[in-house]
Amino acid sequence: MKKINRIIIISVISMLCFSCSKFLDLQVKNKITSDALYSDAQGIQAYLSSIYYQLPIEDYNFDLSSGFNKFSGCDGLFPPMCTPDALYSKGWHIAYIKNVASYSYWDPAFVLIRDINTLKAAIPSIKPSVMSAAQKQSLIGEVAFLKAYTYFALVKRYGGVPIIEDNQNYSGGDPSVLKLKRATEKDTYDYILNQCDTAAKYLQPTQPRRATKWAAWALQSRVALYAASLAHYPVTGVGQAVDAKLIGALSSYPDLDNQYYNRCIQASLHIIDPTKDIAASGFGLYMPHPASPADAQVNYQKLFEDPNSAAVEVIFAKGWTLPGSTTGHSWDLYQCAAETNAGWPSGARMNPTLDLVDTYETYTSKGASVPINTRLDNSLNYSVFQKGTQASYIHYDNPQDIFAGKDARMFATLITPMSTWKKSTIHIQAGLVKPDGTSLYLTDGSAVKDGVTYYSYGGSTGSSYSGFGNDAQHSKSGFLIRKGIKESNTPLPTVGSVTTDFIDMRYAEVLLNYAEAVIMSGYTTDDAVNKATIAVNIIRQRAGHTYMLPAPVSLENVIRERRVEFAMEGSINMWDLIRRRQLAATYNSFKHKILCPMLDLTTTKPSFFFVRDVSPTETLMTYLGSISEYYLGIPGTAANGLIPNN
Repeated sequence: MKKINRIIIISVISMLCFSCSKFLDLQVKNKITSDALYSDAQGIQAYLSSIYYQLPIEDYNFDLSSGFNKFSGCDGLFPPMCTPDALYSKGWHIAYIKNVASYSYWDPAFVLIRDINTLKAAIPSIKPSVMSAAQKQSLIGEVAFLKAYTYFALVKRYGGVPIIEDNQNYSGGDPSVLKLKRATEKDTYDYILNQCDTAAKYLQPTQPRRATKWAAWALQSRVALYAASLAHYPVTGVGQAVDAKLIGALSSYPDLDNQYYNRCIQASLHIIDPTKDIAASGFGLYMPHPASPADAQVNYQKLFEDPNSAAVEVIFAKGWTLPGSTTGHSWDLYQCAAETNAGWPSGARMNPTLDLVDTYETYTSKGASVPINTRLDNSLNYSVFQKGTQASYIHYDNPQDIFAGKDARMFATLITPMSTWKKSTIHIQAGLVKPDGTSLYLTDGSAVKDGVTYYSYGGSTGSSYSGFGNDAQHSKSGFLIRKGIKESNTPLPTVGSVTTDFIDMRYAEVLLNYAEAVIMSGYTTDDAVNKATIAVNIIRQRAGHTYMLPAPVSLENVIRERRVEFAMEGSINMWDLIRRRQLAATYNSFKHKILCPMLDLTTTKPSFFFVRDVSPTETLMTYLGSISEYYLGIPGTAANGLIPNN
């Protein structure tokens, strides 16, 4: 049953299956006057489906520079995991993601709000023969959910915004009556949280391919944690564009943080019970008891390859349901390894970085991150390879041994050098040391040893290796993305034809929201502390860990857990940096870290060693750390005159 209850239809073509294409062409103004919309159940579904299609879900088709439902490819676009955890293979750098929320989601948001309000206004007119009273109540809840979701996308970009509860009527006269004032950031968050309450009250616990009451609670958990963070963490630095109190920023209300943390706790507890595999809500972690780390890797990988098979964990997802159409996404295509791309020239776009790999634990590190050690002196410095220093590095006959014991989620999230993917060895190599001791580092070339020719990038042509080449189909970090890509997808899909669903909210996020809120709120009852610790530990257990963190779990543990659990998974980690006001500190003089595998031909048998380096393709950026880094400018404020800009 849960298999279909969590997924939203978003394909435009799927809407046409309702045989109501006229509704899709309808230009909504203030209200829909055609009785065809709400006198026919299929018409309502078609219109509602168009609203879901516009919903600002930061999925595979979201791009930081051009917006939602635009990311059909990845060529020249920046998905939200362009953070410290990923590097773009085309060599474009941090300057393009300096303000990581740079897409101006203003006009599209208010167009969507208008459409939602149009549906809201139509509900009382829906006849009992078309929709029962109970169904109309659920639709009221659905409208509240859709408005909450849309306003959250606005408030986290702009702060407080005008709240339009019902569409405006204008019949002439002074147009200034249409001008709206800007609500404070606090009032906007309170409005969103109250909309979530309404949605949870009226929505059904199960509803095929649409929002449910559990999605409403999960959204409230996410929003309340975000609001609490804004009230808790101060914005420091210079160059504030506008006084925080003038725009009612939550940073002006630090005493309200516990109010929002506690609201997150209560919302989360509607869904989770860390002490049970399956909570009363019917949700739990997918495959929570792996037999081994290898088993944990397979399970975690499958969660994202086929979210429908993991419905116990998936609370809200966005899906494409028409294989073979061109209305899907292209995630698999634009992340593919060269050895498996059948000549496609634009793979390997997003490259997980050493910054991320260093964050993962091992199964013996007892809750601590373990950076990749490459040198005999255990130095973790970053530098280019220096000629003649290969004896200073740890050598491996099997290059996979450098990652031995790492968290299974790492292997399910990214492809490591010389690992196997789709039955092919993925050659990610940055250079070689020739038998005479001279070297090729990040340079194309070859050398001969014992009559065998070896290539600095691991192959003779660009299609035979996946790392450090001179074009955009090669990893520039030493790693490729595995998460969310179907390993069984062969042959390679075409542009826009991938139909793997995108998980927007899942049980693991609510567990970690809850744990962080408990820690930050000072909600120190033994029951809360123990449940928060268990919430983190059961996620670790699902990853194959046997060492359980002692109570009380620390904020550091939760932050690390969020980073590795949600790595390469939409924009959760990006917004975590923003809501904790850590963006400036993270990016101040930041450059992505990379891992460069080298083949050493001076050893009796060719062996590998690794160099920790920084990306040579980036321009060093320095953040000022001002409030203006966290809020976008609002368009059209000069004409309005009533909205103070950021």
